[in-house]
Amino acid sequence: MQGSSVDVNSGGNIAIGNTLSTGNINLNAVGNVTAGNLQGVGIDLTSRRGNVTTGNINATEVVEILAGRQIRTGAINVNPVVVDRTSGVNLNAQNDISIASINAPGGTVNIQTPGLVRVTGTFDQNGTPVSVSTVGGTQPGTVRKWNGWGDREQCGWYDY
Repeated sequence: MQGSSVDVNSGGNIAIGNTLSTGNINLNAVGNVTAGNLQGVGIDLTSRRGNVTTGNINATEVVEILAGRQIRTGAINVNPVVVDRTSGVNLNAQNDISIASINAPGGTVNIQTPGLVRVTGTFDQNGTPVSVSTVGGTQPGTVRKWNGWGDREQCGWYDY
């Protein structure tokens, strides 16, 4: 699929292949959201009761994924093309989150789930293999993960 902006809303499931947009990609479903590789300015994927499963995601501003169950994605790369813009990745699932890697130079990465977080891949960051990075850009970035499992003392935001 290709277009200046891609907006798909469904009372059921969404299943699309690779999608390239010069604008935003918004996929919103009650059931599962399944997509190939996604490339756009902003990527917003929502599954109110199901899973979100994608290939690699490339954006120039922000990636937001909300899943009623699990999130499974390939590599997420958010690289702002405008100097004053910061990149952002927000992942929120009611169950597990599995991602290949996240690169958000100078941005913020928020990962929130009561389940497990699995990062299965790496990319090269200045000669060092890393899985999640906010290094680069015009300002320092942050990585935050919410642990919502276990005893109350174990719950909360953890900054890396």
